[in-house]
Amino acid sequence: MSKTVEQQYTSAEFMTIAVARRFRNGATYFIGVGMPGTAACLARKCHAPEAVLIYESGCVGAKPSFPPLSVADDELANTSDMIISIPELFTYWLQGGRIDVAVLGAAQIDKFANINTTVIGNYEKPRVRLPGAGGAPEIATTAWWKEERHGVFMDYNQNARDRTVASAYSVRPRPDARVSTPLAWDEVPDVDAASFTIDTMPERLARLGDPAADIDARPGRLDGLLSLADRDTAGGLQDAPWPPVYPKMPGEPPRVAPSRARKVPRTE
Repeated sequence: MSKTVEQQYTSAEFMTIAVARRFRNGATYFIGVGMPGTAACLARKCHAPEAVLIYESGCVGAKPSFPPLSVADDELANTSDMIISIPELFTYWLQGGRIDVAVLGAAQIDKFANINTTVIGNYEKPRVRLPGAGGAPEIATTAWWKEERHGVFMDYNQNARDRTVASAYSVRPRPDARVSTPLAWDEVPDVDAASFTIDTMPERLARLGDPAADIDARPGRLDGLLSLADRDTAGGLQDAPWPPVYPKMPGEPPRVAPSRARKVPRTE
């Protein structure tokens, strides 16, 4: 019996392909090791040969012929346009706003919006001990306020309460009237989101049917998500600020940047 697409490939391979498809010629990418490096090589070989790759070791314009084992792999140095110092990399290129996209691997995002690449679980007896942070915490942040961001901002605002209303076949506010489209697993490796528009969707539905037709027959549960929310609340992690159209909510932090927040007088 032949295997289905999801049985032939791992979730990591699907993720690598999805990331590679987002690379564009001429854009500058800060590349991490592991899956990010594989995605970068795949993109350059398939459709974005002019993508500019930069690595933490100072290799700028690297053109590796295979995924590097680490940022110290000599394949990067041998194929780079130039090699610069680490301070120059982080100050001139990264913090100077000359990187379009940072592609990183991370085990967790912690409650302080930092990338965790150290341990999972108790530090003394962790469930998993990871190889270390490298430069990732200096490269990326999810901090809400701009004044607290010191790296490339990863925007999760689309998970805000006024943004979680998109459903299957929602028409997106783009010039081509792109449509949010359910997919079958075997479509994922070759999917082109630009082909799903309000004009093409009727033909697709007539030809393939609706992959989401039986969604109500496969209910999931929110218990795990709710328990994580309860744990974060008990640990002192506040909710993100709500959109301004909503009234002030219980437990919501101030809707003002920390530097502008009214200071409470100290009491002895």
